Amino acid sequence: MEPLFFVPFFEEKHWGGSNLASYFGKYPEGIRIGESWEVSPVQYRQTFVRSGEFAGNMVSELFKRNRELFGIDTPYFPFVIKILDVDSQCPVMIHGGGMKNDAGQTEGLYVIRAEEGSHIIAGTKLDNSLELFNAIAQETIMDSADVIETKKGDCFVVPAGVLHSIGAGHIIYEISSPLRESSQIYDWGRYSENNIESVLDSFKFGKTIGKAERKELLPGVTRLIRSELFSLDEIDATVEVKGKSSGVFNVYTALGRGVVTVEDSSYKYNSGDTFIITANTEEWTLTGGTLLKAYPPLQI
Repeated sequence: MEPLFFVPFFEEKHWGGSNLASYFGKYPEGIRIGESWEVSPVQYRQTFVRSGEFAGNMVSELFKRNRELFGIDTPYFPFVIKILDVDSQCPVMIHGGGMKNDAGQTEGLYVIRAEEGSHIIAGTKLDNSLELFNAIAQETIMDSADVIETKKGDCFVVPAGVLHSIGAGHIIYEISSPLRESSQIYDWGRYSENNIESVLDSFKFGKTIGKAERKELLPGVTRLIRSELFSLDEIDATVEVKGKSSGVFNVYTALGRGVVTVEDSSYKYNSGDTFIITANTEEWTLTGGTLLKAYPPLQI
């Protein structure tokens, strides 16, 4: 079965930039792209297969009608993958706003590029809602924020309810549940789209975000995240890396050019391409640069 390459959905953001066009070469120029939805079943931000037998199929319909390609029995495609161009500071937000049940709200962030001095806001020292209201009113959010400087290759797990923001100068890979709800807390002087009172049920005071611990699984394969929603590995395919099916699909995002070989056929990929190796593909080989591999938690 040939790999399924996807056409992304581009979304402009006031904090976005033009770096994806210059860094990856596949994105339109002259548009402040903040989010490139690489694989997404989300309504109005759907991605579709670029070529081959299933060309033109939206990922949600493909998942519904062709379960043999995925190897899991969930009611919806399990995650969303984006690439973010953060040219100026993102809004301060939490995930799971207004939801008392935190399930399905975890997010993973992988730093593809970080300019010198780049950072993320990774939690807050605030203790209660009154302090939060005052910090927003007085525009002193940064005074109480936990700030982590970032570098290429850093990976973070963002739980539900934890205050966070991505600083300027980043290109970021993001993976999250398609059911995630995001609530802006503060947008650096701009109008906030959410009523702060609606998110307090899930706001976690005093919590911070740490870097994911790396664990080498095999030569060239490093686990970054293992959660109830998804797993994420970093693949160093500078030297050939072989993959073998465990009965579920894998989603690869390439950070360099290379070739994926399935049976006797080879398929070139470019930096920034995202493709699925289907569950009914028994073996494959990757050659060329770094890739990020996302897959359901059923896979060990």
